[in-house]
Amino acid sequence: MRPAVGAATLDAACPMTAYQRPPTSFAPVTPARLVEPEQVTYDFSWLDAQGADKWKTLTLPAHDVIEGAVTLFARGTPIDTPRGQSAVEDLLPGDRVLTPEGSATVRWVGSRCFPATAPIRPTLFRIGSSAFGRDRPVGDVVLGGSARILIQSDRCRTLVGQDAAFAPIAAFEDALGVIALMPPGDVTTYGIACDGQAAVMIDGMAVEAWHPARDMMRRVTPAMLDALRQLIPPLAEDGFGSARIPYLSDVEAQTLRLL
Repeated sequence: MRPAVGAATLDAACPMTAYQRPPTSFAPVTPARLVEPEQVTYDFSWLDAQGADKWKTLTLPAHDVIEGAVTLFARGTPIDTPRGQSAVEDLLPGDRVLTPEGSATVRWVGSRCFPATAPIRPTLFRIGSSAFGRDRPVGDVVLGGSARILIQSDRCRTLVGQDAAFAPIAAFEDALGVIALMPPGDVTTYGIACDGQAAVMIDGMAVEAWHPARDMMRRVTPAMLDALRQLIPPLAEDGFGSARIPYLSDVEAQTLRLL
């Protein structure tokens, strides 16, 4: 009588081939560690629905939609006002700023500081004197990476059906009239919003103030919209009105340069 062959005896006699072994995909998989978004601190002030000025510091998850509201202008950007030029960091809610049509009231001012050790650094753009036409701007100015300049030309009509549109400053970077910068050290950037969609005059050049329509071009999740409402309280109170000037994409703005 032959002895029963146990599992150990079978393994020893007939080692398992590669085709017989359990596939490695069945092995336990350790879940990837979720990376928490960076938490960023913003300082901002605004006029509430009753016209009272409010101030607040808030920490929110970093996101390009939120960053777009506070990276319009670099510290020291000269904003034209009825009383003369004012650095953007000196503007307060309730101040008047010049626009191509006249003037507008500043409704909200926000800022963010990028420490020298921050993993993400802001890109700024130096615009040379008369880079966009005679005295536009009068002298060199530095704008934030999310700035959009007002283009008034019949060439816009072929793209958006109107003679005016806001175009991203990054689309005009050419290392001559518009130069990208990434300065070392601590950098503070700013954003302002007016009563409605407006272009504020910066040393003779029209640059868009923040308006919610600029972010509706992209996919904004409910969480990001809630964060925007926290950062920009007038957005949750009564909004900023509808957009009357369309926006050009980066590609459309670059195409405009070739027309």
